Parts: sequence; C-alpha cells; structure tokens
Amino acid sequence: MPLPPSLVLRTARVTELKQLTPELFVLACSLTSGEDFSYQAGQWVYLHLLNDQGESIARGAFSLASSPSELKKELVFGIKIYGRLTASLAELAVGDQIGVQGPFGVFTLPKEPCPLLFVAGGIGITPLRSLIRQALDASWTQPMALIWVSKTEPELIYHQEFIEWAKQSEGKFIYLPSLTQEEGSAWTGMRGRLNALMLEALELPWQSVHAYLCGPNPFMEDAKRLLQERGVSGKPRLHEERFT
Repeated sequence: MPLPPSLVLRTARVTELKQLTPELFVLACSLTSGEDFSYQAGQWVYLHLLNDQGESIARGAFSLASSPSELKKELVFGIKIYGRLTASLAELAVGDQIGVQGPFGVFTLPKEPCPLLFVAGGIGITPLRSLIRQALDASWTQPMALIWVSKTEPELIYHQEFIEWAKQSEGKFIYLPSLTQEEGSAWTGMRGRLNALMLEALELPWQSVHAYLCGPNPFMEDAKRLLQERGVSGKPRLHEERFT
C-alpha cells in the first residue's frame, strides 16, 4: 500500500540560503521533480538531511514562511540556529539536496473571513508570515493586525516586507513591531514585551477576533492571558503553534 502523500519523503534542491544574523537564516528550496507542493498557509514540514544515497540521517519540524498563494513556487523557511540540525542546515549551499516530508498541522486560516490578530515572539513569526500573505492575496474582507516582539531590529527579518504590506492594504492590515533590547539605538518604534497597551492600540472587535500565536512558551502564556482578559480563549478562536 502506497504511503499517504504527506508521509512521502520528497527530494528538494536548495535554491537560496541567506544568513541574516549570526543566529537567523532563510532557506528556500524547490522539489527536484518540479511538481507543485500542495500545502495550506500556516502548516509545517519535516526537513531532512540526506546522505550520499539520498537517505534521511536527521530531521526536524519547520513551519513554512512561504504561502501557496505566492507566484514563486518555492518552499521558504525562516530558521533560528539552536542545535546541531539547524547548524547543519545553515551550512548548506545552493544546489544541495535535502528531504521534505509533509505537510502537517491545522494552524490554518478560518474558513470564513473574520477579524484576525497575529502575535509573534521572535522566530515564531514564520508561520504567521505565511498566513498573512495568504489572507492578503485572498482579499480578506476583515481587519488584520500583527504584533511582533523581538529582541533586536536585525531579528525582525520580515520587517520591511510587513511595512510595505501594511501600506498596500490601505488600513486593513496593521503592523506593530516591538523590541525588548537595543536600548539607545536608532529604533523609533515600540519597545518592551507584549502588554495590554499593545492590544488596546489595535481597537479590534474582540468579540469576533481569531488570534494566532506563535513563539516561546513564556511568551505564549503571556499572550494567552492577555487575550483571555478580552474574551479570546479556546477553540475555535485561539490558535497556537509553539516554538521552543
């Protein structure tokens, strides 16, 4: 009996590897077969390191930063180096082969348009970038907002992209980044950890908001508490994807 499509280990070729900071890099790849990879915005895959025989020698779960609605049919990942596997992925070169297995996950957009709040801590922005791009390309009729809390400005790896998307949306997409470090730098935006004032500044209709959270566990707990105070908790309105 053949494997379900999501369990098939496909071979992909690295098309881009860009080191953005000492800890963060972007990896893009395309299937060597040339086929389209069917997935939903917000889902994740296993990336496999392969030996010379094309066999898997290590794997890890990574959310897709790309959206299936984008014209360039590459699979794109924003990755933070935190162990041996991610360090090995960072050493790949354009043309190297890796394995892709998936997609998996239900961290996806609601079937019917509703107000959306995306809350990211650090590299937790990865699946949220996919969801936001998909919603914008689908001409989402309800307001959307992103709060992104990161340590330093270089770690806001999609910062200029989100600024441009917000401008193009004519007020339908609001972007609020905040830094927890870099005191005294030229940064003129918000500073500090996620707090109630950030949420209130959005003026969202909390009775109908769907919230999407992704980040480290302490960040996630703070976000859930703040949202619960505004009546957003549990399924189907609270969506979580955790990064360690």
